[in-house]
Amino acid sequence: MRAFLALLLLHLTAVAAVAAPYPARIDQFVNDYAQVLTPPTKQRITNKLSEWHQTSGIEVTLAIAQSRADYDPSASLESFALGMFNGWGIGRAAQNDGILVLVLVGDRNIRIALGSGFGPEWDAAAQTVIDKSFLPKFREGRISEGIEQGIDATIVQIAQPFSANLGPGAAEGTSKSAAQGKGVIVIILAFFALVIAIGERQRLTRLVLPFRKCPNCKKRTLSVQEEIVHEPFHGMRGKKRVRTSCSNCDWANEKEFYFSSDEGESRSGRSGGGGGSSSGGGASGKW
Repeated sequence: MRAFLALLLLHLTAVAAVAAPYPARIDQFVNDYAQVLTPPTKQRITNKLSEWHQTSGIEVTLAIAQSRADYDPSASLESFALGMFNGWGIGRAAQNDGILVLVLVGDRNIRIALGSGFGPEWDAAAQTVIDKSFLPKFREGRISEGIEQGIDATIVQIAQPFSANLGPGAAEGTSKSAAQGKGVIVIILAFFALVIAIGERQRLTRLVLPFRKCPNCKKRTLSVQEEIVHEPFHGMRGKKRVRTSCSNCDWANEKEFYFSSDEGESRSGRSGGGGGSSSGGGASGKW
């Protein structure tokens, strides 16, 4: 009888291991299973990612764990991140524009996994962010600082240019600290948050982006215009139109995004993804 119970226990343990090859998602933006971040740092990162998601629709998710061996010892770093990305459904299903930043502090590994909407040219941008913004602080033992700095760089050097359809070469400062562009992005996010907060989402909003060059004339004269085409109504998603244009030449790019009425509510506990997927793109690093 004891032998039977022991075998049953081993079987159930094996089944559990197969059923959970990566941790369960607890938050849409910050999942710190290793308890690395201080509460203020965690809140700052959550606010940045939430505000960026509300502004652009692009979902950047941070996951911090000790080791992939705690979940799937046989998995490589890349396959572990890919399984987590697709299991969590990071990003929007239609655009596949999600980004997963995975930090394994016990393994001393980091992986930026990109949604399948990102072309292979974005892998180099992700590698630059890892090498220049995450790893230097990690090698000094300043994990929390490195994560915050790296998240800033992920937004500025990957998410922002992709959202504006500029390509990875359009982002400046890939060899500098992300702190140089931090003040500008905070102003941008604060502006959009203010517009939403005062109930002016039906208006056309325009914001000049002085830190970003036009891909056509190379002048710093880009601006973004956002217009709500229609609000969510009776279970139907809303639609917004985002137009990036240059005031110096005729270059312009326009995209439309769908959003739900509860978009941006992750700060109060929303943890589900949008059904996005990855095909394995991204970059890795070790310290």
